[in-house]
Amino acid sequence: MRLGACALGLAAILAAGCGGGDTAPTPTASTRAHRPPDPGLDAVTRMIRATRTRDWAALWSLLSAPARRRLGPTLAGFRRSGARELERSLRYFRRTGFHEVVSERITGKFGVVAVASGRRVFAAPLRLEGGSWKLDLGRGPLTIRILGPDVGSVSRVQQIAFEIRGARGGATAILYADGVNLRSREVVRGTAATVYANLESPLARGPHTAVAFATHGDASAAKAWAFVAR
Repeated sequence: MRLGACALGLAAILAAGCGGGDTAPTPTASTRAHRPPDPGLDAVTRMIRATRTRDWAALWSLLSAPARRRLGPTLAGFRRSGARELERSLRYFRRTGFHEVVSERITGKFGVVAVASGRRVFAAPLRLEGGSWKLDLGRGPLTIRILGPDVGSVSRVQQIAFEIRGARGGATAILYADGVNLRSREVVRGTAATVYANLESPLARGPHTAVAFATHGDASAAKAWAFVAR
């Protein structure tokens, strides 16, 4: 997990990474032991492992306090519904393996992690609690809606955008393409905001991923999606 965020021009997406370490192929979760500690990737790896063994207590321990209230609010309640929803959403990654797309601390309290496998991608906001990074999952007061490109679409791509709802006056928002932090802009309208990045040139043909993150007050949200540029 990197500390802070960096911004690059869009032309750099295919040629350079953030922090100087992303030009090499991103390692899979199985090779994480050879890298510096990454609490974001570690949390997702442990979450997926817990869904494989259906260790709901271990999964519960990875959640932030607000996430527990949303998905529980008790362990018994979590076992009945929230845990099974997570198990279904992560089943593909459990079967196929995955690699890290983003793992970054955005503010003192919040961060974001995203993993991908093939053309599927999963993102989660992270919350620092008691010195440990917890998964801040569940639908909270802050929500993200993808504006474009559409999930799974095949099109010429020169703009990536998402909408934030629930953040009066705007939010701290980050937009990534293929793991690179883009120079995005935010247009605020009341409790909603549009975050977009206009690319200097169209994305190269082929599959790509985007990750959106936002935080406002004591809330955070993250969403990831995949698409194909032509």
